[in-house]
Amino acid sequence: MLHPVDGALPPHRAQRTLAVLLLLAPPAAVAEVSDKVPSLGEIWGIATVAAMALLLAARYRPWLLAVALPIALLWFGALLAEIHSADVGPALVREQGVQFVVWADLVGALMMAACVAGWVWRRRARRGRSAAAPPAPPRRQRRLPS
Repeated sequence: MLHPVDGALPPHRAQRTLAVLLLLAPPAAVAEVSDKVPSLGEIWGIATVAAMALLLAARYRPWLLAVALPIALLWFGALLAEIHSADVGPALVREQGVQFVVWADLVGALMMAACVAGWVWRRRARRGRSAAAPPAPPRRQRRLPS
């Protein structure tokens, strides 16, 4: 039997366990900043889905932009706040490089471009529909019996 009947650890074993835990604690406490920020693949994946939703909303149901655009902007604002914060920003640039921050910032431009492209697509479709409509046939005038 390894433990006494009362279930307590012997003092020498407790000391060894504590020493091993203290030796392992510093590597666990020093974590990279990149672990706390989404990767570029995650950022661009979310942004692409959001951009497609914004594009289709602007094209087919512009009133949906009142819901979709604030959600996308809140997500992008939270991302910017995290990436450019005073404590995370410099460490992130050291670990990932400046190109990470630049590519993450371009996500906002992608979402705004999708909104504008959807709006232009809608305007052109409406203009094309009205120009392609055949002219209305002339109305026949009814003659009143005399």
